[in-house]
Amino acid sequence: MRRSASVSPAPGAGFEPVARAEELIARGGVPVKEEPSGRALYSPSRDEIRMPPRSQFEDARGYYATALHELGHATGHESRLRRRFGAFGSESYAREGLRAEIASYMTARQIGIGHDPGPHASYVDSWLKALRDEGGRALPAIAGGGRA
Repeated sequence: MRRSASVSPAPGAGFEPVARAEELIARGGVPVKEEPSGRALYSPSRDEIRMPPRSQFEDARGYYATALHELGHATGHESRLRRRFGAFGSESYAREGLRAEIASYMTARQIGIGHDPGPHASYVDSWLKALRDEGGRALPAIAGGGRA
């Protein structure tokens, strides 16, 4: 599942790991590979998360929000909850994007790192629009976010 936004480097930004977030990601059982691509994504076929290097994030909260979003996608893998990801732009793809974003928000709040909605607002808006265009059936995706 590809995230539409890439991450810009933040020169000189320090990264302070958050133990609870690191533990949660490790317990997710999905390999996380840092690559200099500048894009975060979850690959269902490989069952792995690819992340930009931590140094490319403004702060740890941004990194973890993104990693938790991708981990939200990973819960839909066929070996877990068996969700349909669908083709880019489809209703099922939009639902999956919302589920992952809601899971990221809820998880980040629960482990105490907070969640800055600013960087995610346009992402969520684009998928809500796609769902409205498909008949406005966003509620099942929103409800599914808590199960991710």
